[in-house]
Amino acid sequence: MSPRRRVQSSPTIAKHVPEVTSEELGKFLARELHDNLLEQSTRKALADLRALLVELRLQRQHEEDLISLIRRGMLERKGRGTSVEFELQVAREWPERMSAKTAIELHLIVSEAIDNAVHHGGARKVQVAMCLEPGSDMAVVTITDDGTGMDARPSGDRPGFGIVGMQERAGLLGGQVSLAAAPGGRGTRVQVTVPAPAVGAPKPGG
Repeated sequence: MSPRRRVQSSPTIAKHVPEVTSEELGKFLARELHDNLLEQSTRKALADLRALLVELRLQRQHEEDLISLIRRGMLERKGRGTSVEFELQVAREWPERMSAKTAIELHLIVSEAIDNAVHHGGARKVQVAMCLEPGSDMAVVTITDDGTGMDARPSGDRPGFGIVGMQERAGLLGGQVSLAAAPGGRGTRVQVTVPAPAVGAPKPGG
């Protein structure tokens, strides 16, 4: 006799083991999936809202100083009570102005990298360094944190979706995003490289 038949043959046991239909199982799995994705969906909605607000602001101003945007974001995080230490390093050759599109995408990439470091990696310090590749107009933005590092985080806490989004944003600008362990083996380093000619700069061959 199969185990299922043995359970059904005992009225006392059977009434405590209700039949689970495929429909009920589907509803249960849907609820579990919904609960697991709810937090991710909320974070994405907030990120999308921030992106929209930044874009609207830049559409009014046409051009924006990326340094000011990043510094403002750091100050806003400090204003929300975080104890994380932020550091911004800007090379002398960094362009004072760049196109609104480049400023928007770079700002959102940096914001996502900082959020990942603080909320997922438990970082206590985040450093953002901005420079140009020697002899070119390729902007290099490096975000380094002292958190747990990518490999040490539980798989459910690794910001995979955030990294994909950063790569897509960089791709829209003709650039790329690389991810590696921070120097010294603790923390994560995100490096963004994109073309970023200064506004008003002559086009190549022009």
